[in-house]
Amino acid sequence: MTKVQYTIEYQKSPGEGLRPIDDGEIVGIQFEDDNGFALIPNVGDFVNIGEDPSGQRAHFSGVVRSRSFFYQRLKDDETVNCLINIVVEHSNIDVGLLIKS
Repeated sequence: MTKVQYTIEYQKSPGEGLRPIDDGEIVGIQFEDDNGFALIPNVGDFVNIGEDPSGQRAHFSGVVRSRSFFYQRLKDDETVNCLINIVVEHSNIDVGLLIKS
């Protein structure tokens, strides 16, 4: 049976139709299909990626514009890498209207 290793990357987009900005690793999620579960946002979901205390990673919020899945079989033919790229587009959503705290 083939094992799948997943890596999730987030990119921000400054606005509709504009190319995403590559700020490097934003969240850094990796897991394998046999020992983990990761809930990933769908197109249209609001995402808030909070400020990194170390200042090493970007922080932003917005609505998921797209999700792309890139599969690549590794040399050993028993493992497949899946890169999931999630583009979050800037939005003027009032977060206070989404959740009551």
